[in-house]
Amino acid sequence: MDKTRCIILGAGPSLDMEAYRNFDGIKISTDRMYHETVKEKIDSDFVVTLEDSNLSHYFIKPHLEKKPIIITSIRTPDVTMLALGNEDFTLKMFPLGIMQVTFNVGLMSYMYAVFVLKCKYVELNGFDHLYPRQEKNSYDLQHHMWREMFWDIYTDWVPKNVKTVFPNDTYKDFLIQRKKDLIDVNTAVYPGFEDMDNYIRYRRDRNERDVRRLNEWGDENH
Repeated sequence: MDKTRCIILGAGPSLDMEAYRNFDGIKISTDRMYHETVKEKIDSDFVVTLEDSNLSHYFIKPHLEKKPIIITSIRTPDVTMLALGNEDFTLKMFPLGIMQVTFNVGLMSYMYAVFVLKCKYVELNGFDHLYPRQEKNSYDLQHHMWREMFWDIYTDWVPKNVKTVFPNDTYKDFLIQRKKDLIDVNTAVYPGFEDMDNYIRYRRDRNERDVRRLNEWGDENH
């Protein structure tokens, strides 16, 4: 196995399970996809879980003989940790402070691959929130929040010698979507940060503002 390469399996409808199965390198599944990999009898090296809600149901039996290492965040609640312990998983925490303002487990998986595993090639599989939106005049604020933070991290913090392979290799389309997001919410050009603590403060303010808008709109597009 080439440990400089990894693939991350998200839950978007564009996911390619066979590409995940046949990948030569580290396999990382998001928590929601864990049982899908078990059903397909595909071993994962890591499964990443982020949220501060109870996600115990993602980790109940059945399991394959080779269990993955579970990567938890500083926000993973005790009830999920207890379930993971009861299933005898090996646990590792990803303790970066930026987990406090991260709301997408795929992004957490990406940061773990880059910052901890030091992968030089990261393939994203099923990351549909990065895709250009299909419906005219539609807008999904939650996906916008995820995209915005992904591009912040990708631009400022991911080393330039790391190759990120986007779903269906449509990087140009993702850049077009990013520009649409900026226009839709009338945001200024991202200022960039050299200090992670300053970025976390900036991101917390943006998240709080967007969450207020989500609560106002509900989960519907406008």
